[in-house]
Amino acid sequence: MRRMLCAIPVAASLCLVRTALAANAVYVESKTVVAGALGVDVGIYLSNIPPLAIMHLPFEIRAVTPGSFIADTISLTGTGRLTGYFGDAGTTLYYAQPDDSLGCWVVTEPPDFASPDMVRYYSGGGMFQRDRCLPSGSDGLPPTGTPSLVLHFNVTDVPGTFEIDSTCVWHDGPEFVDCMLSYIFPPSFTKGVITIVPCACACHGDPECDGRRDVLDILAMVGETFRRWTPVEDVDCGRGSRADINCDCRVDVADVVGMIDVVVRGEDGATVICDGCSNQCPGR
Repeated sequence: MRRMLCAIPVAASLCLVRTALAANAVYVESKTVVAGALGVDVGIYLSNIPPLAIMHLPFEIRAVTPGSFIADTISLTGTGRLTGYFGDAGTTLYYAQPDDSLGCWVVTEPPDFASPDMVRYYSGGGMFQRDRCLPSGSDGLPPTGTPSLVLHFNVTDVPGTFEIDSTCVWHDGPEFVDCMLSYIFPPSFTKGVITIVPCACACHGDPECDGRRDVLDILAMVGETFRRWTPVEDVDCGRGSRADINCDCRVDVADVVGMIDVVVRGEDGATVICDGCSNQCPGR
């Protein structure tokens, strides 16, 4: 079923046909992070059959568990397939909803980091320049795909969940417009769920994670520092490596010396090895 639209802000004299086209989709990544995690990246994956002239994608972020939410910072960046076409054009943050029967967002203000908040991506990059239309294609799906948009934020220290869902702005929800400016169509939308779990650091400062600190842990830290061994990520602790014992978000000579002090010189591990849950690294 199609509906003619004969008045749109970008070209009042242009009539567009609103329709639904298959395999045009927006998929928001779901992931689990530790409480208080910094620099969390959530990919937004796009698929489009026709080349696109205009893209309008508003995302509402709302807590399911009270207090489990974004904190301190949020950004939305165009990348991947959008690079060279739409990029990070038109990214806007919102925080207030009017008393409107449709519940649509209209106020452009910084987010207040209280549920709900909203972030919107808009670009008309191909509207007057056909060579700027986004070609047909698909980002795939996580974890093997490459997202076209990335949400970047910190989270609170309250375990629970929050959702990244679609919404509407000025009475318009998620919409694609084809490169010929003849169709407006809503893509299918899959929301993302972010789960915040309590931080648990049982293996922090114990690269071998065998319940004791010994020469094997020193060797693992030396290998990571000097031989570029792949670090063992401390997922439950929200750290990039179990060997980052001074919590400076990297593994280097200082960590090796600290572990030698504990294992060889008998230093108290409680004074040398930091609390992994107290200071997490961006991107975890």
